[in-house]
Amino acid sequence: MRIFSPRSNRIGTALYLQGIWEPEVTGAFRALIKPGDTVFDIGGDAGYYTLLFSKCAGEKGRVVVFEPIPKAQERIKENIALNGFSNCTLVTEALGSKSGSFVLERPFEDSRINLTKSAAGEGDITVQVERFDTLAERLSLPVPDLVKIDVEGAELEVLRGMEGLVADHHPAFVIELHPQFLPQFNATVDDVLGWLRQRGYHLTALDAGEISTSEATTFLAQVLK
Repeated sequence: MRIFSPRSNRIGTALYLQGIWEPEVTGAFRALIKPGDTVFDIGGDAGYYTLLFSKCAGEKGRVVVFEPIPKAQERIKENIALNGFSNCTLVTEALGSKSGSFVLERPFEDSRINLTKSAAGEGDITVQVERFDTLAERLSLPVPDLVKIDVEGAELEVLRGMEGLVADHHPAFVIELHPQFLPQFNATVDDVLGWLRQRGYHLTALDAGEISTSEATTFLAQVLK
């Protein structure tokens, strides 16, 4: 896997030094994903989880990675090609609750969409945002078994754009929750957790004892059968 510079990228640092990123979360994905599954990677970065998902899902599975930053898109393509994976699809739109062009502030530093910023500043880029339910119909996207979301505070925005998918199919989610960034999207931790619980999801922290209201936490949300 080609990574971003370990000197400036925390994922690159971890992979360079330990050869693994987020061990508890990586282990959880390995246990959750079965051959033949369809997995969405929302917020692909350099493609660490995309590659993991592709390997776990196998030739009969499918991986769709959503990544709006052009430099990251190129790295994802490189890594897919390096591994010879043929079950991955790259979608270049960002996901949210409404469609439009929005500013994404300082890719690889902040990497957050600002819904109120009217023009890109130095180091910012403009990205196209789309509701998943709209995009899925236009691109004929498959129904996922598992959805990973890592979007730097826009977690509820992404979920709200998936209302139709959730109502009809109830896929499992693994979400990295960013309490410190949620207020930028007029949301709180309770808003995110409440949205999921109201739709029948059971929540389990993967990298901590419980889901934190102040620190980033990754959790599993699934409808128990």
